[in-house]
Amino acid sequence: MKEFLTTNTGETVSVPNFYRKSQSNLARKQRKVSRKEIGSNNWKKAQNKVAKLHQHIARQREDFHYKTAHKLVKEYDLIAVVDAERRAEGRTQH
Repeated sequence: MKEFLTTNTGETVSVPNFYRKSQSNLARKQRKVSRKEIGSNNWKKAQNKVAKLHQHIARQREDFHYKTAHKLVKEYDLIAVVDAERRAEGRTQH
């Protein structure tokens, strides 16, 4: 998926790759977890850091969705949602 949305004027909003940007940081933290003894306090701390990073990524996505929706609501009077995959189904020849 390249574009998150396209307006009727042709303006597109690309998909921000929050997970991809944090992937190396996440991998490093997960490697640190794997080197700890399971169940130890240091393992729990390392697990917590991984969980915080996952939560950070989720909150970035949520914030992007809210801000994009708010911008659209302020800018347009009518908003219609069309599933792009369904539109493509109608064009295919069987």
